Amino acid sequence: MPASSAILDMKLQRDKIKQYRKRIQAVLNREHEIAIECLRKGDKSRAKLALRRKKYQEQLLEKADKQLEALEELVRHGDYWI
Repeated sequence: MPASSAILDMKLQRDKIKQYRKRIQAVLNREHEIAIECLRKGDKSRAKLALRRKKYQEQLLEKADKQLEALEELVRHGDYWI
């Protein structure tokens, strides 16, 4: 596979990860809203559940950030291959 094709593939993967991050962030925000809503209604157990789901989304976001950093580093260094 030519270097330019490999770089293009990495850039596409980077863009997919950025889109994935946006989706995770939207879910994260929604879980926070749900937790607040449940607390207002006095439903502590559902609020806790929403916060646990939010924590899981934060972990996914952290993993996506690490993958994005690694890919951006590869793309930066890959531009010199051409």
